[in-house]
Amino acid sequence: MNKPLFATTASVIALSLAAVTTPAFAQGSNTSGSSGMQSSYAQSNSGNTQVSQAQVQKFAAAQKDMQSLVRNSQQKIKSASNQKQAKQYRQQMNQKIVKTIKNDGLSVQQYNKIAQASRGNQKLQHRIQKAMQD
Repeated sequence: MNKPLFATTASVIALSLAAVTTPAFAQGSNTSGSSGMQSSYAQSNSGNTQVSQAQVQKFAAAQKDMQSLVRNSQQKIKSASNQKQAKQYRQQMNQKIVKTIKNDGLSVQQYNKIAQASRGNQKLQHRIQKAMQD
């Protein structure tokens, strides 16, 4: 039900943040709050990432908050009259995404790590979907 949008949102965030680094993203990746979380994701490359239920709840809240934001932003980007305007819309979307993620209690790095971990982990996907329904 939310799985296609979930995958799209995670991909949009990863791609759009890689393409255009916003000041909020640059600040968010260097905060002391995110450094404490890095150790809990140390094994993410091996597929053994541990995600607490609190993190799942925060991720799910961010997902829900971003669904309409991403949908509306994508429509705006598609309707842009030129590449410069489309780039501006992507930057605005990135800023809103970063703000949404942070407002829901995660850093962008934490959000992306959870999204990446969930791609190959059906159990984690199920936990996220359940949290989104609550």
